[in-house]
Amino acid sequence: FARAVSFWGDYPFVGLIQGLGLAISGFRSQRKNLARFGLALLLASSTAGLTTNLLRNSLGRPRPMAKMPDGLYGPSLQYKLHGSPSGHAGAAFGAATFVAVALPPLGVPALGLASGIAWSRVYLRAHHPTDVAFGAFFGIWAGVGFGLNYRRRNEEISDSAPSGFEQR
Repeated sequence: FARAVSFWGDYPFVGLIQGLGLAISGFRSQRKNLARFGLALLLASSTAGLTTNLLRNSLGRPRPMAKMPDGLYGPSLQYKLHGSPSGHAGAAFGAATFVAVALPPLGVPALGLASGIAWSRVYLRAHHPTDVAFGAFFGIWAGVGFGLNYRRRNEEISDSAPSGFEQR
């Protein structure tokens, strides 16, 4: 079960595919709100995922499975030294937090899925709990930022639309 949850928490499955799919669907159907939602979802997940990946390549903290003394070994391309922060947790919480801020009714399931992904990374000994918390921090940061921007943009559009017209 943990392997399946972890697989779906990998970046392409947690933000890229959904974000692009919603954006393309929105553009094709001329539903600008849906297109903006998809793009913001993609950006929230990507920002968190890229930030965590850059940091973990730079820090060089060993994964629990590496059987090395804990510490920071500096920049490395070795998988065993890509422990912190967790890219899975970053991307998952980036997407989930964005959804929670942009569409609050979907927040609990989205954050529940992100929490499951974070749990799976610790359970599989891919990350220490602090690595997951560090990754989740970047995800929450990106998700809140993009979510608030998305909501603010929607309010501006609805305020400027003539009465009786819905924004497409």
